[in-house]
Amino acid sequence: MNKAVFIELPIPKKNRYVCDIAEKFYEEGKKVHIYASKKEDALQLSRDLWVWKQNSFVPHTVHFGQNDLDEDYEPVIITTVKLGGMADAIILFDPLKPEELSGYETVVDFAEVYDETRRNESRKRFKAFRDDGHFEVHFAKIGAFLKDTATGD
Repeated sequence: MNKAVFIELPIPKKNRYVCDIAEKFYEEGKKVHIYASKKEDALQLSRDLWVWKQNSFVPHTVHFGQNDLDEDYEPVIITTVKLGGMADAIILFDPLKPEELSGYETVVDFAEVYDETRRNESRKRFKAFRDDGHFEVHFAKIGAFLKDTATGD
């Protein structure tokens, strides 16, 4: 069964959390996609991966769907299009529906608890993943998730 992990986001610093999680997957030798629905968000995430932490390097590329990816693509792809299951995990900067994510063994979404509207939207997404039946759904705090070598168990 695939796993969906909702990371508690107590402050509006999703970009930072996305970078930390991408680094964790990269260090574990996993290929990861980061989905952002807007080109400007994808480009900002790419810039953030270059500068968010000194002495850290996460090889990545940005893909807007204008051409095919070859088999030797970077371990981290920031994308504005749905790429299917070409990676072990996907980090959702912006939400996708559970049925669009069946090819990934791990899906990371965010429980944005700092804002009432976003918190309610996060709860609806959590319930959709749980009700889908294809995902084992977990809730985690960022520190525990990053520390766990089994990716959030």
